[in-house]
Amino acid sequence: MWSRYRYLGIVNPEYNSPCVDSVYGDPLPGFTDPSQCVAAGDLSNDPSIGGTFNPVLLPYDLTRGGSEYSYFGHADIKQLAMYVEDELHVGNWTANLGMRGDLYNRLAVSRQPEPRVGVAYNIKPSATVQSVSYARMLETPFNENLVLSSQGCSNAVLAPLLLCNAGVAGTLEPGFRNEFHASLQQAFGKHAVVSGEYIWKYTHNAFDFSILGNTPITFPIDWHNSKIPGYAIRAEVPQVRGFSAYFVTSSVAARFFPPQVAGAGATRFDGSWLNCSVWRCSPLSYSH
Repeated sequence: MWSRYRYLGIVNPEYNSPCVDSVYGDPLPGFTDPSQCVAAGDLSNDPSIGGTFNPVLLPYDLTRGGSEYSYFGHADIKQLAMYVEDELHVGNWTANLGMRGDLYNRLAVSRQPEPRVGVAYNIKPSATVQSVSYARMLETPFNENLVLSSQGCSNAVLAPLLLCNAGVAGTLEPGFRNEFHASLQQAFGKHAVVSGEYIWKYTHNAFDFSILGNTPITFPIDWHNSKIPGYAIRAEVPQVRGFSAYFVTSSVAARFFPPQVAGAGATRFDGSWLNCSVWRCSPLSYSH
């Protein structure tokens, strides 16, 4: 796995300006050092007096004679998974039992046992099937730009571009998810089958993406936890004389809970999540 950037540079002459207008406080192009401001009748944007100019970015400002910033990173990804499963039938009961183990080696190391169990009961007189299941799963960080994201907040050039937060560790640690399903299936003779399922997922170390400025470049980040409840409903008409039909609808609410614990940058759309205890306060819904 590699992270490589050859042509990353500042192209907006008003971004990271050493000087600002003395009347309106607007950033000014054409200057390369805060010491030039006073002689031109402008104000210094030096960080030592509360300004926002960052001298570390100056060598990569293409509007001020800088050159592109290049980065190269490499890491090996190794993951081994082993599992065993069995199915048991006792009367109207059916049980699926399984155990999976993951050995994960990357920038971080994780060893996790992952039990899975599912139980279903068939009420034959009414053609009803009830089932519940549980699964424990290893959650691994996204691979895209993982090397750079694990270093980003300690990289002096990328940190201000990625909106790094103080106290956020770089390396993304694998997390785990507890996932529960409960479903009910009802047949209406040979004419129709209706089923509904409720899903609840709770993830420790929930992975998301941050965005580099106005570019399509994204970096994996890690929130403290997430909760993802949802449901799915399906109605199906079995094939009768060549005719069949089905209907599916579902909805899910994905909620991520701060603080951000790892990764470079933070995804902020309009900043509204900063005023909430939960990011993505509005549920996301999908229907098919």
